[in-house]
Amino acid sequence: MTSDPKQPFKLPLLPPQFKTEEIITKELVQLLIKANSSLAELNGTCRAISNPYILLNIPMLQESVASSEIEGIHTTVETALEEQVKAVGEQDPAGKEALRYREAINSGFAALDKYSLSTRTILSIHEKLMPQGGGKFKQQQNQIAKGSKIIYTPPAPPDINELMSNWEKYAHAEDEGFDPLIRVAICHYQFEAIHPFSDGNGRAGRILMVLQIVKDKLLDFPILYLSGYLNRHRDEYYRLLSSVTNDGKWIDFIKFMLQAIHEQAQVTKDVIFKMMSERNKLKKKLRKDFNSIYSPDLLDHIFNFPVTYPTFMAEKMEITYQTASKYLSTLEGAGILAKKKSGRHILYYNVKLLACLRT
Repeated sequence: MTSDPKQPFKLPLLPPQFKTEEIITKELVQLLIKANSSLAELNGTCRAISNPYILLNIPMLQESVASSEIEGIHTTVETALEEQVKAVGEQDPAGKEALRYREAINSGFAALDKYSLSTRTILSIHEKLMPQGGGKFKQQQNQIAKGSKIIYTPPAPPDINELMSNWEKYAHAEDEGFDPLIRVAICHYQFEAIHPFSDGNGRAGRILMVLQIVKDKLLDFPILYLSGYLNRHRDEYYRLLSSVTNDGKWIDFIKFMLQAIHEQAQVTKDVIFKMMSERNKLKKKLRKDFNSIYSPDLLDHIFNFPVTYPTFMAEKMEITYQTASKYLSTLEGAGILAKKKSGRHILYYNVKLLACLRT
């Protein structure tokens, strides 16, 4: 399969041309069992949570930050949480990119029931990621370079529609004979090899991978923090992608992706468990020591928005500015929240919840 990296790659259509017995080794079966088991545990943890907004906010933002990091866009979860409560014109560019990624995940998740993993869903995800000129397949040939060296030239623009139609059909195949997670790995390689957009292909591909897991009913919410693993093993990830392109070495890439799913399902589950543990502790403390201000809405706000400020809280909770200021000042005085200046705002931080996100 080795080709000239300076010429558009003639990407074979799916399914891959290998025999099932070449892929389904004892080691791979063990990885499949671990990955599926970890996903089941993560999904069970999520189903026990009464407030799903927390799942659609903070763990997704962790994924957004890690995915942006892979693309060289550097921020932190804490910074992104700061940016989400500010007006768009005040937001830091890197934080804004992470928020767009989370918005794209949510948009794709909302579209799954109606459009599944269709071209329409894919284009809408890309439009959220790239509001300036996104939402359409590339019209000009692009290339991937490392320094000044061209390392890969994706398929030519006239081939994109056929390749993406083939990708969509394979992603929805149910009689392939492979476990759905193997198909997830194959689809992820194929999307990145097609490279259908002028920019944003990596971020779009990582979102599609998690949405495919949801489509296959292995998770109820698209909260798997896969980019954390890919970021930690970035060189190996890119090497294995290239090894499929150049040498047809599917099995090593598939094993890598299964390991990523297994490990990150456990990481995500642990983060969610810690978050909910802190929430329960704080609920008890507020009821016991601050019963005069406690309400479920207050508890939800400081967990849904671990970084907040009076005007934002007043708007979200539909209370007065004075009441919001009183709540925040009381909780800051008790050491539950910490405050610091950011731009023109005095922001309040849920200290223990943010500590969960740094571990």
